Amino acid sequence: MILWKNRPANVTPQGPPSHKDQKLPGKEAQKKAKDAAEVKKEQPVLETEPIKKDVPAGTTKESPAPAAEAPQPEKEPPKKTYIIPATKNDLFLLARLIEAEAEAESFIGKVAVGAVVVNRVLHHSFPNSIYEVIMEPHQFESVANWRLDSIYQPSPESLRAAEQALLGADPTYGALFFFNPQKTYNQWLRQKPVKLSLGNHLFVG
Repeated sequence: MILWKNRPANVTPQGPPSHKDQKLPGKEAQKKAKDAAEVKKEQPVLETEPIKKDVPAGTTKESPAPAAEAPQPEKEPPKKTYIIPATKNDLFLLARLIEAEAEAESFIGKVAVGAVVVNRVLHHSFPNSIYEVIMEPHQFESVANWRLDSIYQPSPESLRAAEQALLGADPTYGALFFFNPQKTYNQWLRQKPVKLSLGNHLFVG
């Protein structure tokens, strides 16, 4: 045991510091951080609106380009339905007859000549095909005088007229005959009721 010598009366011996007086390292810093967090939590949060950029008048915001559509297959044009059986050769032959019989006539006059042929195909008194009707003896002047054979390529208008007749166009109201009254003196034809007078032709029967 060590005794203090000559110790002043008012001096109290000091021992090692107690645990209460010791400050743990970092404890004060942790407390400050905790207090700061509580203060921050109590502060109201101010909501801010997004900044709007001025857009010049007449313009719009760019939008993503629409996705390109897949190419669609081309639709086939609807098939034309003739009122009588007819091939491309029949169409061509009918157009040649129209050209030979009504070259100087209007488009309707050409359709009318084609309609007479179609009406005959549909009638029980005549053959049932375009070729047989046209080539039947003593029926069409252009066949009898060989003019039909001289026409190798009918005009586009005659081809259209033939197609219209095959599709059912009939401005003659069902006529089975036609003739030029300035050139024909056949009384049998002249006695038939006239259904249409068009251009240089009378359509009868």
